[in-house]
Amino acid sequence: MKASDYFRGITVEPTIFLNALGLAFSALTVQNLLVQKTCYPDIQPPIALICNDPLKVGEATDILFARITLRSVLSAIAVPLLGSWRDATGKNRLLTYLALVSEMVIAFMYLLSSWNWSISPWIASITEAILGGICGENILHLVSTCVISENSKPEDRTLRIQLNVVATLLGAGIGAAVNGFILTPIGYEWFFTIIIALNMMALIFAVIFVKDANRDLTVKKKWIFVEKLNYVFQTRPNNSVIWIMLVCVSLAGTFQSAENNLLLYYLQQGFQFSMIETGLFGSYKLTICVLGAVIMTPVFMKVLKWSDFRVGIICSFFTILSSLCMILVKTKLQLYLLCLLDVLKMIPMSLPKSIISKCVPSDELGSFLGVGSVLGIILPFIVNYLYNTIFSATSSKMPGAFFIISAIGNFIVLILYSLSSCLFKDPSEKRLETTESVMDVGNWKHFDPEDKYKRF
Repeated sequence: MKASDYFRGITVEPTIFLNALGLAFSALTVQNLLVQKTCYPDIQPPIALICNDPLKVGEATDILFARITLRSVLSAIAVPLLGSWRDATGKNRLLTYLALVSEMVIAFMYLLSSWNWSISPWIASITEAILGGICGENILHLVSTCVISENSKPEDRTLRIQLNVVATLLGAGIGAAVNGFILTPIGYEWFFTIIIALNMMALIFAVIFVKDANRDLTVKKKWIFVEKLNYVFQTRPNNSVIWIMLVCVSLAGTFQSAENNLLLYYLQQGFQFSMIETGLFGSYKLTICVLGAVIMTPVFMKVLKWSDFRVGIICSFFTILSSLCMILVKTKLQLYLLCLLDVLKMIPMSLPKSIISKCVPSDELGSFLGVGSVLGIILPFIVNYLYNTIFSATSSKMPGAFFIISAIGNFIVLILYSLSSCLFKDPSEKRLETTESVMDVGNWKHFDPEDKYKRF
């Protein structure tokens, strides 16, 4: 892949970028909104005012924990079903529209909560958990992976998926950088209006660029997508690797999310950062991740010719080192310097999906990614509980202590990449190009999975 090819064939990237920008605006703003509504329930304080009451901050983290938990449970139920439905029908556009509209409704609920300060912070949070869990960000990213898989060659897929991650990082980085500068002068109401507008723009780009997959199938059964899930659990080549990578997807997402959820509180309690300083630091950190993803991924794949597994092992090692160092950070200078170790942190986010897409045909990828999301249903319960418990107990003396969980989690990921590299058997390009679904979802003919692979 040439440098110019890296940015050709744009499909979901503009939509992902704008949605990520809106989510970045929302993430820190919602955290600050929840803390202020908890600490000052009677009257809206200045946005820059920091709450120094540990008990009230703890109440706000309880709301965050409940929201994350409910969202994870609903996502684990809805995403597999919607993923298999996408595989059966090829309707990428409808799911994309549904996800973006859901994000707009969520932003509108927070707008109402800030406009009427007496509204309980639980209402908007529960709304976000329900809509976001059923048809929000998770569905959007599942569809984007499937669209990229359908529009890229196997040898280019890691770079294509990484470009999608870069679009996410750029949106998040820009959002973190300007968040405080925009929020402070205009207030919560107009800020959430901007988030709604960003998702509206993302919807327009989706209408233009996102296309439905071609399916030479006639769907006759109403619950065909449920039956299609059965194939996920049948034997196939690289079956162990697929399931290990599904675990890696869940682990990577859970630990990243848990860290981000505590970022504002960590910086405020540990370094007395304001909203603007937090935004600048988040932008600096994500800039490092973006540069690492854009520069190092082609170097690893095209120059050094490393496998996805080897890249995952190296990146996981650097992430472990970064997490261990963050535990002992004492000054702002140390904080900024040690962030340089995050240069490879975001690259593993794309690797498991790329590996899975090379092991299964595109008309089954949504089902696998959907079922894989179920594997993460227990992780948010455990991981977020551990993060919040450790932070609540150590925020006054060692606010970075929760990074020990990140170090342990990424060590597990490193082991899984190492194991998968030993088990993986590279399928031929011919197999990938000619694979057909084991289920003819129009006529419902059943094929022996062993016979399926003998045809290659």
